[in-house]
Amino acid sequence: MKKSFTLIELLIYIALMTIILNVGIFALWQILESKTKSLAYQEVLNNTRFIFEKISYEAKRAKSIEIPQRQGEERNELLLKMSDGSLVHFYLKDKKLILERKNQAGISIFFPLTSEKVRISEVVFKNLSPNPFRPQTFQVKMKINFYNPLKRIEYQAEISSQKTINLRDNISQ
Repeated sequence: MKKSFTLIELLIYIALMTIILNVGIFALWQILESKTKSLAYQEVLNNTRFIFEKISYEAKRAKSIEIPQRQGEERNELLLKMSDGSLVHFYLKDKKLILERKNQAGISIFFPLTSEKVRISEVVFKNLSPNPFRPQTFQVKMKINFYNPLKRIEYQAEISSQKTINLRDNISQ
């Protein structure tokens, strides 16, 4: 007598294979979704680091803080006066942080510091300098989000960060 699959055995086999495939596909989907979320978060983190490094670099070359001027004052812009008399201005425009340089002749050059993949929802510069004649100090607070127009959960990434920065002691210049 020939041995073959019965209808019940075939149905059990199909049900088991369906369950195994569903679990496998779900696990693969979770891996891909977590990689996407990780890449979004990494983009936000890289932009945050770059912005803080750029502001720190310009601050180390600056002679004074022009805006915000008084201790404790908070503004959504930062204006630094450089030793050569030029100005460096950081401000928020269209959810991008802009760096604008204005030389002594009044010619301005500006460019965004953030990539197209992120948006800054908040930036605050606070003057912490107790004495305007010694190295000045200011604080930068930012909230940066990954640009997510479709509101997909795997692209949601946001960093709230702050940094305190000192100007170099340029009194002797």
